[in-house]
Amino acid sequence: MSALLLDIDHFKQINDTYGHAAGDQALHAVAQCCREHLRAIDLVGRYGGEEFVIVLPETGYTDAYEVAERLREQIAALAITVDTMTIHVTASIGVMVVRPPTISLMSALQAADAALYTAKRAGRDRVIMVEESVQPVG
Repeated sequence: MSALLLDIDHFKQINDTYGHAAGDQALHAVAQCCREHLRAIDLVGRYGGEEFVIVLPETGYTDAYEVAERLREQIAALAITVDTMTIHVTASIGVMVVRPPTISLMSALQAADAALYTAKRAGRDRVIMVEESVQPVG
């Protein structure tokens, strides 16, 4: 399985510029976009703030990257209407493949989080995959 951490880029700026109601609409639109572009067996949930965790069962390295890249593109294509304005958002995504029993889901999420911050530092609106350098569980 694979674990993704997705973060809406410059979310604070949305809240500061357009208000918290607009931020809530952006969160809802991104969540809906994820649900629409993932399989029924995939799990998506808000991880905190403007972050989402996505678990892709039975999904390896190449497929996880393709799913993350497709989500990134779909989110960038969103047109979120707030009153008379249209807001566009982008997302940065960190991805790690979970290979039990050597890597736990929690270790994979920590690695995906590190990849997410690498994506942010590299300019945002991108997907970063983590290589299998995560310490084994145990």
